[in-house]
Amino acid sequence: MEAMGIIIGRETQDGFEPSWLVKKLWPKTSGNTINGLGEREDRPATPVFHRLHKHPFLPINLLFLSKSTWDLKVLNSVRRSGKIKEGEKEKVQQALPRPTSSDKDELTRMIQTHAEEDADCDLIRVAANHKNLYFDMDLEKISHIPKYAIVLGLHQDYEEISKNLEPETWWKKRPWNTKWRHTSDEVMSVYERTHASAARLADKIREAGYHAEAIGGAMGSAINVLRTAIESGMGELGKHGSILNDRYGPNLRFSVVLTDMPLHVDGPREVGADEFCYNCKLCTTTCPPSAISDRKQLVRGATRWYVNFDKCMPFFIDTKGCALCIAACPWSRPGVAPNLSKKMLARMERKRLAKMN
Repeated sequence: MEAMGIIIGRETQDGFEPSWLVKKLWPKTSGNTINGLGEREDRPATPVFHRLHKHPFLPINLLFLSKSTWDLKVLNSVRRSGKIKEGEKEKVQQALPRPTSSDKDELTRMIQTHAEEDADCDLIRVAANHKNLYFDMDLEKISHIPKYAIVLGLHQDYEEISKNLEPETWWKKRPWNTKWRHTSDEVMSVYERTHASAARLADKIREAGYHAEAIGGAMGSAINVLRTAIESGMGELGKHGSILNDRYGPNLRFSVVLTDMPLHVDGPREVGADEFCYNCKLCTTTCPPSAISDRKQLVRGATRWYVNFDKCMPFFIDTKGCALCIAACPWSRPGVAPNLSKKMLARMERKRLAKMN
């Protein structure tokens, strides 16, 4: 096809070559450098993508958006999330009623009940909020950092997400010739739904007399949602750069509610991610641009799993989305994550006891 190589990337002996258009717009600045690869000190992350501010990656971000918005389902999800965001801006300025309670137990039960009653929230946990959970460019604009970050998780339909592993008939010979549209539609739909759920929870908290702000959607925000979710105990970072949760694996999207309402903090926890990821190569071998490393790397003061931004994102942009690593991950399959987590944690405990003896 004539478009191959110009507006669509192509297969090479090394795996994948980005399209001419992506290479033309790609900045000289490395996304890995902006992300803090090799840095020894902890710091707030710098936004690299999904933020429409003056930035080296703005042109390439606009290219991705121009491709994605041809899909009306994606466009409508973005619009609806935008309306939720605008609504939150107005609501956080409104006067609050007198608090109905200051009892941590009672108020924590209130937010836990939200996950049981709201169809767009599967999981809910609480992290202690702090400045390093924000993106650096936003910190100077923030006059008050709420004490707590409530993280809401909603799982994606595995059947829809895994369609990206199925070939389309019009491009049979390419390993990344997949049903991307189904995956993108599901991802954007879940982002929108969990954002709406966060807004409903924020309404409840404000009705109880406390400040609350819902944050969500796919277009980025002041909060580093991935790090916040990890610090809340939603799971651990997996080799593919997504959170491994002990119920849904990496097949989750998150939203956040920031609040000062007194709550019990859950905090981070182990689910056995490292024990599994060190011995599994499915995501690394599935990734067409070979962006996923089999070893951890130093990033902003911590040794962690890290996906090579400069390899991952050109492919992501050319194909209008990806999630191949999520679909390929065994933890994503319905019903698998709970057993895998128990197995990995038991193995870790045996190793710990063996060292003591």
